[in-house]
Amino acid sequence: MTTSLPQRTLGELRRELRTRLGFATQGAAAERNRDVLNSFLQEAQDYLAHSLSFPTRRLFVEMATVPGSTRYDWHDSHTDTAIDPANVQAVWIVPGEAQRTPLQYGIDEPQRAQTHRSMPCRYDTFNGQLEVWPTPDARYQLVVQTITPLPRFTQDRDRAHLPDRLLVLYALAAAKAHYRHPDAAVAGKAFETLCAHYRAKQHGVQRYFARAIPSGAAQVVRTAHGYFLG
Repeated sequence: MTTSLPQRTLGELRRELRTRLGFATQGAAAERNRDVLNSFLQEAQDYLAHSLSFPTRRLFVEMATVPGSTRYDWHDSHTDTAIDPANVQAVWIVPGEAQRTPLQYGIDEPQRAQTHRSMPCRYDTFNGQLEVWPTPDARYQLVVQTITPLPRFTQDRDRAHLPDRLLVLYALAAAKAHYRHPDAAVAGKAFETLCAHYRAKQHGVQRYFARAIPSGAAQVVRTAHGYFLG
């Protein structure tokens, strides 16, 4: 059985980046660009974290409603850490055993003004807290799908949390453009090609099916004059 090797550290990635930029022969003077090369690598990790979906960053957090209460802290009680609402991808409610129903996002003011109680079917972020609607009439389990924040990536021994080959290629393209190297576009193309490969792998085991359109639902129809919502 083979095991994947750990991602390289910031120091190791910076050394490769410096070599590929042709700075390795500068000796101690090469340390002068230490901060800017670190910045390119950190920018690469941030970019990839927002543009690609990595299963290793997916996290499911369980919460519970309280009868009569509509607002809750975005907080993971198991790890005692805050949840960034910007990283929340979905919220489900568990009305019964082996059941899980997605909550729709968005609560408007007319809905907030209502006072009836039942099982929540919508959620929102209000004043930094998780808000559910309608007001819960009982205790319900909530499941929040979020992504874990990126770990520290500022010290030489900090390991990259995402594929380090992608980080190097992104940083190389950015650095070559910064230093006006004539082959910056070549490095950028190499990054785009490998990035597209990772995107394709993310969809490789997924299957997509056309959903049946409910009777009476609006749909796009083709006519002699073009396409219209009918």
